[in-house]
Amino acid sequence: MREFASLVAVRNRKLDRFRAAEQQAKRERFQAVKAVEEARAAVEDYRKEIMTLELDLLNEVLNTRVTVTDLTAIEHTLKEAEEKAHALMDDVRQAEDALLEAEETQRQASLDKRAAQASLNKSTEILNILKEDHKAALVQAEDAEIDAFVEVRYGRAGASR
Repeated sequence: MREFASLVAVRNRKLDRFRAAEQQAKRERFQAVKAVEEARAAVEDYRKEIMTLELDLLNEVLNTRVTVTDLTAIEHTLKEAEEKAHALMDDVRQAEDALLEAEETQRQASLDKRAAQASLNKSTEILNILKEDHKAALVQAEDAEIDAFVEVRYGRAGASR
């Protein structure tokens, strides 16, 4: 029974580790959700910035004579804006991938914790049964001693009459 009690203690420590891992996975998932939200917000902010840039470039083109140098500068500005937009979208995709990975890690940590909990529950139940059996055996032994004492006591008393 003592060996089994140590097994229960080991499984309890294992469950504690899985609980801690699950909590860590939840924190990482929360951070991943936050990163996705921030990346999407950055894209939205940049989209608004691009709209302003487009209007500024149109005003620049409409109100003055445009030279080849001006068109080249506008083209360069638009190319930089497009590259930044692609980079921001890549950031969103990376954040979403990290979120998916964090969700999978959290799901696995929850499954591991549940399995450890079930194992601990079984072990605890078996340990409780062993304890009850041990108590029953002690009670049975005590009853046998009492019966033997009574048998000796009253057996002799009956024989001496």
